[in-house]
Amino acid sequence: MKEYNRFQIKNCIFTILIVGILALVVVSPVHAKNSAFSSLSLTGQRAVIMDMDSGKILYKKNPNVHCHNASTTKLATAIVAVEQNKSLKKKIRISGNASGVGSSSDTVKLGMSTGDSYYLEDLLHAMLLKSANDTSVAIAEGTSGSEARFMKQVNKKMKKIGCKNTVFGSSNGLRSSNTHYTTAKDLALIMRYAYKNDTIRSIMKKKSYSFRSMSGRCHTVSNTNALLSSKDYYCIGKTGNGWTAKYCYTGVYTYKAHSYVLVTLGNATDGGKWSDAKKMIAACKKDAKAVQKNLALNKTEAEIKVGSTVGLKVRKIKADVKWTSKNKQIATVDENGKVTGKKVGTTTIYAKVYGKTLKCKVKVVENTTTETSEVVTD
Repeated sequence: MKEYNRFQIKNCIFTILIVGILALVVVSPVHAKNSAFSSLSLTGQRAVIMDMDSGKILYKKNPNVHCHNASTTKLATAIVAVEQNKSLKKKIRISGNASGVGSSSDTVKLGMSTGDSYYLEDLLHAMLLKSANDTSVAIAEGTSGSEARFMKQVNKKMKKIGCKNTVFGSSNGLRSSNTHYTTAKDLALIMRYAYKNDTIRSIMKKKSYSFRSMSGRCHTVSNTNALLSSKDYYCIGKTGNGWTAKYCYTGVYTYKAHSYVLVTLGNATDGGKWSDAKKMIAACKKDAKAVQKNLALNKTEAEIKVGSTVGLKVRKIKADVKWTSKNKQIATVDENGKVTGKKVGTTTIYAKVYGKTLKCKVKVVENTTTETSEVVTD
């Protein structure tokens, strides 16, 4: 009897193990082994790749570990400054506090004079391109009266965009006695939000920019983002480096309208930062090609009555789709892919997404009833 019980117990354990293994296989994505990101080997201590449209994390390495992020903090400063100020032509007077940031030999500053004034637009360029630490303080003071008040607004905004593990103590990311940290995941959210802002994105695209202060002092700033000059790895982004943060980079890479947010933090060398970024870009391009290859509509043909509707959608993705109808007199389509029959005839509905155009042939037939019916599709 005891032997039989032992046999039963062994069988039960074996069954549980098999069921567990099968459950893991079912739960795991089918494409996991063939994922473009599965073989990534990065030198950065923390990293994230996020799909721009869906916000889904496609690759992660210590994504929620608190860390310093140096000058990538300036993306948050830019977000609040652009949203809080009514005009980019706002004049900002430079305080002694702002002009005193960094030493006279510091290369990561614009070198402004106390009492001089600059347009907000010009200071934003200097902050995001050259990564000038003094300009971020001037922007903070010009927006909220003091950097301390400005940072309260920044942290409030970070929470609104979903950053659960971020507290910023300075507008430029310089080390101070104030608590200052974020994570790779949160920085991806910050980059994603900043990139969607037309003003910030437009500035980050520029390789250089020239301007002058109200007193006539001339400046030319160059972008620290080396990837802007790369044909194969063109990526819009923001750099950062510091004693604690080490070398950092966050950017947005786009392949045929499919964009990805990249974050690499804590690289030991500047070269490691760029190497990580290029590896991530190569993986994103591979993934984008696979996604585009499998793009398909839920219907390639549909028949509806005059006044009726049918819902079209691109399968298995969450992205902006541009919908058009070849003949709007026969059938129209709205921004969500809802097709409405207008008169008897045949037309083609086009869905353009990630550089690919998908088609659905729609036949509209006579409606023999006076009621309008709606066709619900999966």
